[in-house]
Amino acid sequence: MQEKEYFHITVVEEKPGDFVLEVFPSDNDDTSDDMDEEECLELAKFNNAEEAYAWIENNNTKFPVDDNWRMVSLERLVSGASSKRRFVFRMELEPPDGGELEIDNPLNRPRLVALIEDEKIRKQFNIWTYGQGYGIRELPIGTGREAWHKLFSNELSFDDLYEIFEL
Repeated sequence: MQEKEYFHITVVEEKPGDFVLEVFPSDNDDTSDDMDEEECLELAKFNNAEEAYAWIENNNTKFPVDDNWRMVSLERLVSGASSKRRFVFRMELEPPDGGELEIDNPLNRPRLVALIEDEKIRKQFNIWTYGQGYGIRELPIGTGREAWHKLFSNELSFDDLYEIFEL
């Protein structure tokens, strides 16, 4: 089976109410936080997260993403009790048999990862921990897109994150 071509999509909330979406070709290294600006295929700006989500959904023919949005990276400011914290969300996929990943396999197990920015070192991210929990959650098969929908909510809060990542 030939794999469908997907695109890397990054959405960054630079400041409250200022979202920048960039689309990169699939051959760009998705492990790098610094995608090559010269390879950016599309750039769009939005006033809120839900507009960015709608753009991804509405442009899925031109810039397809897989069902679990594995190649999407979302950087958000999340309101806490006393401040806003910067998070990066990414989806990993685990093949059902532990073999080689086929991105379109409907039996892939999605695993959502939340990274939080270090309070002292800007742009240094670590896995988010809270109490005895941590920001990695294997989701039920076929529910990756639902988790993304919640992460793109305009009113995303720590309470929402606890709900998404609770076991």
